[in-house]
Amino acid sequence: EVRVTLKTEVILLGRMQRAVSMAWFIFIILFPTAVISTYYASPFLFRGLFNGPLGAPFSRTMTVILFAANLCIPAAMWFRRYALSFLASSVMIACGILLTGLGLFPRLIPSGIDPAYSLTIYNASAGPRTLTAMLVVALISLPLVISYTLYIHRVFKGKVAASEESHY
Repeated sequence: EVRVTLKTEVILLGRMQRAVSMAWFIFIILFPTAVISTYYASPFLFRGLFNGPLGAPFSRTMTVILFAANLCIPAAMWFRRYALSFLASSVMIACGILLTGLGLFPRLIPSGIDPAYSLTIYNASAGPRTLTAMLVVALISLPLVISYTLYIHRVFKGKVAASEESHY
């Protein structure tokens, strides 16, 4: 929803501002509830945050950045800094994914039966020939994907203007 504020004007922009405010308020209630209930239901999911490869200082820093970005969203919306609001929501999502990965490390899919049965990054990795083939595929397809993305962003740049014929 935050991204839509960058691309709209007047009527739709007002709707998006209200939607972002409501979504942020709901998030503020549900996110801590989900984290606390997950901690009590499956505390092993949080062990990697303090014992992982980067340790507690990095995890704490990422947590502070996550909360700062979360608080920046409504402030940026209030001051009509929509690009900053979009950046803050992107940082918040990235920190959440990073903290989840750090908490699970080295497990990708933890086993509920026995931690020894968990799927880890070590026993799930592909062989050298597969990784080489995927590298070649990525080197060929990545420039195509980047070119197409740049083209689409250029075609659809600017704001969407709502008119009487539009369905907004």
